[in-house]
Amino acid sequence: MKNAYVGLVFLICTYALYLMSSHVHAMFLYDLSSSATIPPLWRHIAAYVLGGP
Repeated sequence: MKNAYVGLVFLICTYALYLMSSHVHAMFLYDLSSSATIPPLWRHIAAYVLGGP
């Protein structure tokens, strides 16, 4: 059970890093269409992580 929990945390952290890097990349490129879709997704993930399942 502990391995599944560690795997889930690792997956969430990896996804969070991916979202942040994508957002930064979009800002550098001034790609408004991409950056407009990323923050709501990030807020949804953050709310899920902070709120729990």
